[in-house]
Amino acid sequence: MLSLEARRAAKLALLEGAIAGLLRDADEIGVDGLTINAEADAGQIVIDLTYTSKGMPVSGESL
Repeated sequence: MLSLEARRAAKLALLEGAIAGLLRDADEIGVDGLTINAEADAGQIVIDLTYTSKGMPVSGESL
């Protein structure tokens, strides 16, 4: 069984890969930034993505 530290490191590596992939896609669609907001409230986890161009929001998604 993996230690808590090893599980956390693995999750961070997955997160890094996912964010890098999203930023590569963002470049292809002509945006220059991505803001990610994740919150947990009463057992509900919400992740919001906001794509920006020159600092202004242009599109987004909620997961």
